[in-house]
Amino acid sequence: MPRHLTPRLIEAYADQSSTYQTFDPKGRMHIVCPQCRALILLLEDIPAAIRTEIARLRQDVQMINAIKRLRAVSDCGLAQAKANVQHICLAGPACNKCAAPLQSGSLLCPACFSVNLPWADSPDLVPTPGHRNAST
Repeated sequence: MPRHLTPRLIEAYADQSSTYQTFDPKGRMHIVCPQCRALILLLEDIPAAIRTEIARLRQDVQMINAIKRLRAVSDCGLAQAKANVQHICLAGPACNKCAAPLQSGSLLCPACFSVNLPWADSPDLVPTPGHRNAST
């Protein structure tokens, strides 16, 4: 069992009613993060170039601009856009929460089960050395 996902958290994760009271997926593809319980929209209809742009803003520690850009290209509210931006992978193929290596295109970290959106899977988006978001 992953070290961050205790049996108590697994049991609590089974009840996702509070997540759906806070976020409404409106019939869109989504995943609920087992670590923070945020509902993360997959937003696959957003072009890759725009997702890379948002990931670049996130990487450059421009969270507000990344959230604004995501809201401009989707119908996300402020809380939903913030949740999505916080789950964008920053360090290439590594988890934002625990820095464990991720397989290309995977959404869940095999070590801590945090959701990681692979929006920065562009070869020209190079992670900042030593940068990791441990607060997600």
